[in-house]
Amino acid sequence: LKPPWLKVGSGLRTRILVGDSSLHFPREATNMAGGCAIFCTLMSGLAVPLMLFFGYLCATESPMIEIPEKQKPDAGKGCFMAAALYGLTFVAAYMSLQSSRKASAREAPLLQTNSS
Repeated sequence: LKPPWLKVGSGLRTRILVGDSSLHFPREATNMAGGCAIFCTLMSGLAVPLMLFFGYLCATESPMIEIPEKQKPDAGKGCFMAAALYGLTFVAAYMSLQSSRKASAREAPLLQTNSS
């Protein structure tokens, strides 16, 4: 599921091809992308039920949400849409986590040889 412009090499760097040139990023930067995926998964996983709850409160015109009564149905629709978008973000970030774990499991371990 990697984009065609991302090439992971066997060395300590990852190359991103942009047109005819390539940009090199250290391995630490690619490891940080895994941290970002974890963060996005956690945040969107928490946001989906919260936005669904807020949407429910607005849709039922609950007094727990202090906005004008005329605006509550539209606010409820907005909360439900936000929950759907957070759900898509959760799925994308989770798939990114799973694909990075599969890729790291396939990498060959580096072996040290003693040259005496």
